[in-house]
Amino acid sequence: MSYQREHYQRSRYNYNNYSSAGTQRASRAPRSRVPRNRISKKVLVVVAILVVAAVIWLQAPWKNFGFPQPLEPFAGQAAGQTAGHTTGQPAEQAAGQAATSGQPTLQTQAPLDTSFFTAVINTADVTDTQFLALVNRDHAINTLADPDLVNAIDTVPILNSSVFLHPKTFAATESLLQAAQVANITNLCVSSGWRSYEAQERLYAEATDKSLVQKPNHSEHQTGLAADIVVAHLTQKEMARSHEAKWLAENSWKYGLVVRYAKDKKDITHIASEPWHFRYVGKLHAWYCWSNNLCLEEYLELLQETGGYHATFEGTSYTVVYEEPENGKLRVPPGTNYIVSSDNMGGYIVSSWE
Repeated sequence: MSYQREHYQRSRYNYNNYSSAGTQRASRAPRSRVPRNRISKKVLVVVAILVVAAVIWLQAPWKNFGFPQPLEPFAGQAAGQTAGHTTGQPAEQAAGQAATSGQPTLQTQAPLDTSFFTAVINTADVTDTQFLALVNRDHAINTLADPDLVNAIDTVPILNSSVFLHPKTFAATESLLQAAQVANITNLCVSSGWRSYEAQERLYAEATDKSLVQKPNHSEHQTGLAADIVVAHLTQKEMARSHEAKWLAENSWKYGLVVRYAKDKKDITHIASEPWHFRYVGKLHAWYCWSNNLCLEEYLELLQETGGYHATFEGTSYTVVYEEPENGKLRVPPGTNYIVSSDNMGGYIVSSWE
């Protein structure tokens, strides 16, 4: 018997005894005292029951009462919050706070200083990482080189007989799944990686819902840079509401991966929400997309419009510059402290550090 129920029954018992005694002593006691006490005790019991019920309700996880838990595809800070340039907070103050807490910081300069880009190379000589190459409905992969691949079968949990990934995607996925284990998330596995043209063609032809699959030569899976990380034994709809999907969205950027198809970006990506589809773009770019809630299309458009940005990330100063080649030549910094990725739209993103 619960304390509340026992207390309630004892109250009733005391009330009955009091009522009997009150009836016997009716000639000596004012009759008006009996209903006053009766009302006050009932009110106290009802109030006590309501308070206890409210405490139980507030302490219990609301998701256990049958309400679906919402998933925020990018559960990071709001756009501009890291840098303070849209919140009314001075950028210097925000940068100082971020540096103190170990978070990346962003410095904006207008115009972007690229005066140290003094070297010029031929685009034919560029080592193109393709980490930021846009592959979607409107941009095919015909001009992209065939990817180098790693078989992940003996290293990460997989659902199929074999999964091949780009070496960078493989390393990032492996580290992400190891971090998930540390966070006591043990039911993640990779269901898909690189696909051949024939495999993508067959998948598209067999798909009943075309909003979840791209045409051949328009799928990121053909680059080897994409990995589908799923929760074992959960359906796609169940995963979208799961704690695991939320954890992946909050932590994947730390390893250079972004949730490629967020629910609130469908009008831009033209693909329905896929919380399991991750694309490798590199740590710096993944952080920027995550902290500003940008999909890859928006990120590349931002770089084209602004020319790039300066940032301090993991203790290193970076400059990210969008470059359009002139006469087949590309400006880059001198030395070797930079990498280049084509955007698959005619431009290049040069990421340098010092």
